[in-house]
Amino acid sequence: MHYFQQTGTNDSLDHAQQELKAARLELQAKSAELERARNDLENFLSCAWTATAFFDRELRPTRLTPTLAQLLDLSPDDTGELLPKLCRRLDWPNADAELRSVVGGAVVSEREVSDLLTGHQFLLRFFPYLNAEGETEGAVLKLIDISDYKLADQRLLEYRAVFECTGDMIYVFDRNYLFLLANKAYLECHRVRHEELVGRTVQDLLGPMMFAEVKGHIDACFAGEEVIFESRYDYPAKGVRDILITYTPLKKGDRVDRVACLIKDMTERTQLEEQLRHAQKMEAIGTLAGGIAHDFNNLLTVIAGYASLIQFNSQGSEVASMAAEIQGSVERAAEMTRGLLAFSRKQAVNLMPVELNQLVEGLHKSLRRLITEDIELAVEVSSVPLIVSSDKGQLEQVLFNLVVNARDAMPSGGKLLIRTERLQLNHALITVADTGVGMSREVQDRVFEPFFTTKELGVGTGLGLSTCYGIIKKHNGIIELQSEPGAGTVFSIYLPLSEELPEADSAGGRAQWATGNETVLLVEDDETVRTMTRLLLQHNGYRVLCAREGEEALNIFAEQGDGVDLLLTDLVMPRLNGTELGLRIHAQRPDFPTIFMSGYPADIVSQKGIAATVDYLAKPIKPELLLRRIREALDAPGVASG
Repeated sequence: MHYFQQTGTNDSLDHAQQELKAARLELQAKSAELERARNDLENFLSCAWTATAFFDRELRPTRLTPTLAQLLDLSPDDTGELLPKLCRRLDWPNADAELRSVVGGAVVSEREVSDLLTGHQFLLRFFPYLNAEGETEGAVLKLIDISDYKLADQRLLEYRAVFECTGDMIYVFDRNYLFLLANKAYLECHRVRHEELVGRTVQDLLGPMMFAEVKGHIDACFAGEEVIFESRYDYPAKGVRDILITYTPLKKGDRVDRVACLIKDMTERTQLEEQLRHAQKMEAIGTLAGGIAHDFNNLLTVIAGYASLIQFNSQGSEVASMAAEIQGSVERAAEMTRGLLAFSRKQAVNLMPVELNQLVEGLHKSLRRLITEDIELAVEVSSVPLIVSSDKGQLEQVLFNLVVNARDAMPSGGKLLIRTERLQLNHALITVADTGVGMSREVQDRVFEPFFTTKELGVGTGLGLSTCYGIIKKHNGIIELQSEPGAGTVFSIYLPLSEELPEADSAGGRAQWATGNETVLLVEDDETVRTMTRLLLQHNGYRVLCAREGEEALNIFAEQGDGVDLLLTDLVMPRLNGTELGLRIHAQRPDFPTIFMSGYPADIVSQKGIAATVDYLAKPIKPELLLRRIREALDAPGVASG
């Protein structure tokens, strides 16, 4: 008998069948859901960029993602070689031990490893694989390629290093004018820490006046323009500085989100430009002074020449004494001209014996004019002669510069002492001492540097003391200083003594005038000088042929060359200068005696491309010196008379 027939009706059977059918449908649904989950997992693992591997408790690989398989050149199903390949490819010598510790429940931190084959860097993570009851069934290993991140991090560090190491100030702010970051240079200038700056507004730090000045530029930058402009700002750490500000827009999409500001300190450049302009101005003044000196020296030559003739023709009379006074005035005027040139221009070195005491005493009046009335000037010279090998003009320039510096150091007056003395080590010492404000040790260390000055902008060039240093070095000497703030300054100049004697000055007088009867070809473009020189030479027995310029002199020499005994020519002339004229004549008569003269300073003569010669006389020329040099040139051995 059937079970249902024994226990119940057909209704019970139907009910059981329905339950069985429902269970079967539910199982099918669960199976489908499980298949979908498994398929989703497969798809997830297949497309995951993270290289992942699963290991059982015996560290046998059970599964690996395609990313890891591709990295190790394995098939996703080929798991047998996974662990050995990992150990060979990665700098991970303790792989087996660490994986076993994870399976045992240990917590191992992540680490960075490198692919020994490609050099790529990975972040290595491994952790236990747990079942539903939370029990460890194996381990999971993940490799995340961080090579791009490391490269980006390195670039970021490099940019940060550039950002911090530059001397320019840089900061960034947003549309609310809030600081976002700033570099070290900016923080140091404002004496503020980064954490104190971030979050503050630009207006708060700069102040309302400066912010009002730059706000228009900032707003233009937020509108999309790069803005560059110059300004001046008083920084807490550096004082007032001339600055060049650049605002650069930083966009987020099409909208300017932030502004980067770069500030370049232009103070030193501005000062150098001003010093260069001042130096160029001084150079122009020097050139102008040279031109003035040329004309003035020509006038003095004429005055001295005529005064000498008057004195000669009126010996013993009151007129002769008046002429002597004129000659003395000419000497003082010539001294002023030399002082002007020494103060305003560079000069070529022309070393010759100079009596130091006479030089200093001769400059006394000129130096007096450089200082103010409330400065007491004292000049003390040695009781013994001090002869040094020197360029007189350049040595005068040194004294002028030192006196000007001393004057500027005594704005309220004081005492200035110039003293010469002889030292035991065969040296002469010139001392220039003032009672001025003095110098700090920092200033003394830099005082001879070109363009270094403590004076206000536009007052000094910073070239005076550096020029002194260079001149004294050219003279094989030493310049030193001693100074204390508030206690004045002492400059000491040491120059080697010379055994040569300076050329003796000759007073006007008939017995000292050298005469002759030879023929002189005189070439001079200044009519007054030419006329005076002709009269002076004729008065002393010479026959004189006159020419206004070089070409005319060549024509005269071509006609009367055999009868000409000496060429006396100006150096700077139109068309054919004195040097070229001398070369043309010497080509015909190599031993022909020639004397050159000029009212221009030696450096301007050189700038015009005219060679300076040994037989050169600088105007104003004393008549007795001119006559003596002519006589010496004519009487020199090897000179053949025409």
